[in-house]
Amino acid sequence: MSIPDKKNCSDRGFTLIELSIVLVIMGILVAVVVGGSDMLQTAKLRGVITEVQKYKVAVDSFKETYNALPGDMTNAVDYFGDAGDCGNANRVDNPGTCNGNGDGRLSGSAASDNKEPFTSWDQLALARMISGHYSGGGTEAEIGVNCPRSGDYEGAGFSMRYYAAMTSWGVGGYEDALGRKFAGNFIMFGKTHGSRNDLNTSVVNPADAYYIDSKMDDGTPDFGFVMAGNGSSNVGNCTTGAAPDIIYNMTNEGVSCNLIFHIGSGDSNY
Repeated sequence: MSIPDKKNCSDRGFTLIELSIVLVIMGILVAVVVGGSDMLQTAKLRGVITEVQKYKVAVDSFKETYNALPGDMTNAVDYFGDAGDCGNANRVDNPGTCNGNGDGRLSGSAASDNKEPFTSWDQLALARMISGHYSGGGTEAEIGVNCPRSGDYEGAGFSMRYYAAMTSWGVGGYEDALGRKFAGNFIMFGKTHGSRNDLNTSVVNPADAYYIDSKMDDGTPDFGFVMAGNGSSNVGNCTTGAAPDIIYNMTNEGVSCNLIFHIGSGDSNY
């Protein structure tokens, strides 16, 4: 009796069970990759939150210690030495610092006042309340030179200055329609915009801005400790609606936002 030839096992196709197992494994791998990416992004955002909190604590500690706002302090040279050249040039190699005018505002509108937003970082470092070394001068924000860089976002950093209003963000004047004060000293998170003493270029999308705002504040872009709006070079709009009903534009995935964080009232009480 002849025995029929058997097909080689290597020629056998996949069974439904085997295909199901492969699909499950592929699904798990995709979920791991996507989940890992989300975790990395969340870690970056939490890093920004930690940095802002660190700088806010440093500013508060400086005010408590010296009874003055860093950068605005009228007798800073008595504590940190006199830089000598207190114009607007960067003083990278000069020890010491420069006095502010004591009005409670990190002013930056006039050329003669441009140094206060930068001297603020210089004095925080000289007081050893933050790490690093900053030039304390300049006419525009230079990340890593006169203001600190972000440890989580390449090309981004933190600037600090007084704002009377941000009309392009829907928040204009000293008070809005509900009587809520806006003007004050703020830390700004963003990227270099050139010829400005703040970092006004967009750095995150609306969903990421909302994440930071909701974790640190109230999740509304036009009021509170954290506020956000269109930065320069924005891709789409960061927010939508009109005051007092402005919300984050969650349908826009483009990098359109930068954020500011309130650190003081901008009057004689800082």
